[in-house]
Formats: sequence, C-alpha cells, structure tokens
Amino acid sequence: MLTIADSTALTPEARRRLGEMARRQGFTTCLVVFNMSLETCLARDRESTRGRLVGEQVIAYHVKQLQRVLQVIPQEGWDQIYVLDDEHPDVDLTIGE
Repeated sequence: MLTIADSTALTPEARRRLGEMARRQGFTTCLVVFNMSLETCLARDRESTRGRLVGEQVIAYHVKQLQRVLQVIPQEGWDQIYVLDDEHPDVDLTIGE
C-alpha cells in the first residue's frame, strides 16, 4: 500500500511526526524534496490556477528554510530520500525496495 502525505514539512517536528505515522503502520518512509530555485517557484506561483498566489515573500522564506533542511534530513532516519531540482526535475521512484 502506498500512502502520500503532501506537506511542506520544513520543521523537524513535522517530518518526525510524518515518519512516526508511517512506521507505526509498517510503511517504508520516503522523503521527496522539491529543491527548486526561487525563480522556478515564483514562475509556478504566477502560473497557478488555484485562484490565489503564495507570494514572493513566503516563497523566498521557504526556499531559504529548505536549504537548512537539506543539511539535516540525511540524519533523520528516512528509508529513502529523493531530491528533485531545476536540473533534475524528474526521477523514477521505486518506493519500498
């Protein structure tokens, strides 16, 4: 069974809770990180069809926070970690193997 928790999860506590929930159910933990540039994020925000913009200030803050997160996630005990970026926006994911 595959379950996806779509979350910004920029705080260690948020990621810890998600990992704990998965482990309690016996799931493999897999973290997929979208490490896109500020420019890419802003362009996607402008093109969004959600009906609302996130805005440059919030996006810039999240991009900065993510750089810190990338330093610590290898030590958090995830079974698998995939980092997608502007140069590598696609990846074939095999979860649980």
